[in-house]
Amino acid sequence: MMKKLLVSVALALPLMASAQNLLSNGSFEAGPLGTAIPSWTAFQIVPNSFPPSVVPSTGTAFAPFGTVVGPNTLTGIGASPDPVGTQALYFVDDAAPATVFQTLPFVAAGTYFVGFDYFIPENGLVNPADASLSVCFGPCFAAVTVDGSSPGGVWRNFATTVTIGAGATTFSFAFSPQGVTQSVFAKDIVVDRAYVVAVPEPTSYALFAAGLLAIGAYARRRSTQR
Repeated sequence: MMKKLLVSVALALPLMASAQNLLSNGSFEAGPLGTAIPSWTAFQIVPNSFPPSVVPSTGTAFAPFGTVVGPNTLTGIGASPDPVGTQALYFVDDAAPATVFQTLPFVAAGTYFVGFDYFIPENGLVNPADASLSVCFGPCFAAVTVDGSSPGGVWRNFATTVTIGAGATTFSFAFSPQGVTQSVFAKDIVVDRAYVVAVPEPTSYALFAAGLLAIGAYARRRSTQR
């Protein structure tokens, strides 16, 4: 029985990975490079500060900031159902907090898979002040601290589940520099492949498992008849 359950889980994971991302432009692929982020709203708390920008994630330098963002090829458990792309979103102001958000007009009550990828540029790690990134879908589900111990130059994934009520729900990234001054800048962070995916209903899992058991029983009968 345990082997059958393990097979059920193993086969269910690709189904979840191929599910529809409820976020529009969750991988920041739409639109040209620059400050415009189609489907997302950028809110700057400090006027005239540098807004979050879409940058290439193809292993090439983004000249205005002198950084190299390697290609994001994360796959497997926790990875976005969106295909691997060539762009990402860079929080690079160094001194000003900023929020990027997208509101889904209506989501049904229930549990959702949520996640995103993040990359800490090595050039940003030399800035003396720390920073943090809070990520929310309804409730906040992740807080990434960027400090001297952060792994630079490597794509990482964060994934979990959240349970929310029915209604309009906002997915947001909130970047916050800490202890900055006119001459002390904070570290940077790049995000990519944000997603919200509905968790299948328990009845779907039950039907899926029942189908697997039926197939297994049929295979056993065939083997004993030989």
